[in-house]
Amino acid sequence: MQNAECRVQNYSRGKVRGCLCTRRKAIRLTDGQARAIIKLCSGCGNVTEFQALPKAEQEKNIEEFKNRGLSIRQMVRLTGVSKGLVEKWLK
Repeated sequence: MQNAECRVQNYSRGKVRGCLCTRRKAIRLTDGQARAIIKLCSGCGNVTEFQALPKAEQEKNIEEFKNRGLSIRQMVRLTGVSKGLVEKWLK
């Protein structure tokens, strides 16, 4: 147990590289940037226009939004699509 604790301490001090998995921190887009991406990809300027799109087109756009860096919460907030549906489409 002490050996594992020492390894973790050494890793956090930068003495050991590669012993623990690390993730890059995601860069978050502002809502203004996210709105611009939504308008560019879907051609919709507001929630009502996006809601009027056929479901298949909404799904395709949601996948594109994710590829361009929008978070699920941003997509929900800016498109009006439910969180459950967004998560379903992204699986």
